[in-house]
Amino acid sequence: MKKYIKIILFIILVSIIVIFYNNNFVSSDLEKKSFYDEYQINAESSKQSNNLIKNLEYNINLNENSKYIITSDFGEIKKNENAQEIVEMKKTKAIFLDKNKTNLIVTSNLSSYNTSTQNIIFYDNVNVEYLDKNIFADQMKFDYEKKLLTLNNNVTIKDMNTIMSTDNIKIDLISKKIEIYMNNEENVIKINSNY
Repeated sequence: MKKYIKIILFIILVSIIVIFYNNNFVSSDLEKKSFYDEYQINAESSKQSNNLIKNLEYNINLNENSKYIITSDFGEIKKNENAQEIVEMKKTKAIFLDKNKTNLIVTSNLSSYNTSTQNIIFYDNVNVEYLDKNIFADQMKFDYEKKLLTLNNNVTIKDMNTIMSTDNIKIDLISKKIEIYMNNEENVIKINSNY
């Protein structure tokens, strides 16, 4: 009888060891394989989209007294035909600051920033806030070398009492000179005033 009890206890012990081994070691090997497979899939998908950036920010000095800051919810790095790095951004905001802490704020749904030249093109619902004015346009280009903002296509300037429509506005960020003009000199700038 003692022999049977020893055999039963031995079988129970072996069973517990086998169950313990299967639960803790064999399943871990499967989990490792699963993790490895998932890692491989993630690595392959990241090769396809490894140029994606979320919540990006650029800080660029215009001169010793001025700078601009670009932020975006999402960006994708690409190369243009000249092999320059271009960042295609969504939900973009740029703040141009001068020595007097006067802000010119630009927002747009889309933009394209050249990291080599530091030029940027804003498009799709461009809005510029400057002093007490809002300027709306289809597109705005910033030329870093010339420190020049150019708004074009369906440009509208609004303040509390006036609405002005034109084809183009150029703003020199250093001299603060503003040029408002039409593409065709025969056309006129439209101004509606509440005065």
